[in-house]
Amino acid sequence: MGGSRYVFLGVLFAAELAHAQDAKPKTAVMPLQPKRVDAVTAEMLDDMLARAIEGSGCCQVMSVQDVNAMLGFEKARDAVGCDDLTCAVDLGGALGVDYFVAGSVGRLGGEFLVQLKLFNVIQSKVVGRGDSTVQDDEKLYRRAIEMAVASMLGVKTPQSPAASPGAGSVAKLPRLRFYARDASYLFDVEFTAG
Repeated sequence: MGGSRYVFLGVLFAAELAHAQDAKPKTAVMPLQPKRVDAVTAEMLDDMLARAIEGSGCCQVMSVQDVNAMLGFEKARDAVGCDDLTCAVDLGGALGVDYFVAGSVGRLGGEFLVQLKLFNVIQSKVVGRGDSTVQDDEKLYRRAIEMAVASMLGVKTPQSPAASPGAGSVAKLPRLRFYARDASYLFDVEFTAG
């Protein structure tokens, strides 16, 4: 009889764990608005952004390709630059997501800039902003995306030597753990990049 109790508790724990995975909020990642960045590079950065958010473990991610499949290419293309609250709430509601990430990437004065906004669709408000700047070197673009995601999610990261002009290497981020409460979700995320 005691053995069946442990089996029952194991099954109960597994069910709770599966429910916890399903309980993660759904987040749509919209195409980044390119500013002085070519379309092919922008598409690659869209993929990097979705993977960086997914890698944080904070949520279930709906990538740009998923959004294209649900809305159709024309409507998704029209959504590029959708970074005001009304647009985000409408589009997020149509996609059935809790959160919506929009932003831009650009080049200016020898630097590469990433700016992101995290919208809470349910509460109709911006709940996070993130940005990063690195030298305009394609080898540093992934780092810029990861730093902007960390900033948007509220993770403090050390300033990378590559973020200042003249630096030649990218420092790795340490393993970080943070807790953020928004609506009914409690995120426990380990963010590792590098």
